[in-house]
Amino acid sequence: MKRFTIIISFIMLTFMPLMAQVKQTVAVLGDSYSTFEGFIPKGYATWYSPTAPPETTDVNKVEQTWWWQVISVKKICNKYQVPVIALHDIDKKNGHPTIKGMKSIAVQVLKVIKK
Repeated sequence: MKRFTIIISFIMLTFMPLMAQVKQTVAVLGDSYSTFEGFIPKGYATWYSPTAPPETTDVNKVEQTWWWQVISVKKICNKYQVPVIALHDIDKKNGHPTIKGMKSIAVQVLKVIKK
């Protein structure tokens, strides 16, 4: 029995890396700043969308969000070696970042990533 357990353990340890996720993915955890209609699971509330009223927000394209700008610039922070980033001076409208605010978030995050 001990030999069988050792063999099974060896096989599992040998093939475990092959079962790992091959495709790189990104998870952005956050609040409404991280939402955009069609880019989060259905059933969850979004703040940003192509049809958002201009008096609510000027962010109406996913490419204007901070996370889209960061993800499309560099692979996710050197594979999880990401420092904590304290954001500041974010332009907002109704408590949420405007296009200028989204750009400011992206610039600050990219500044840390590029160190």
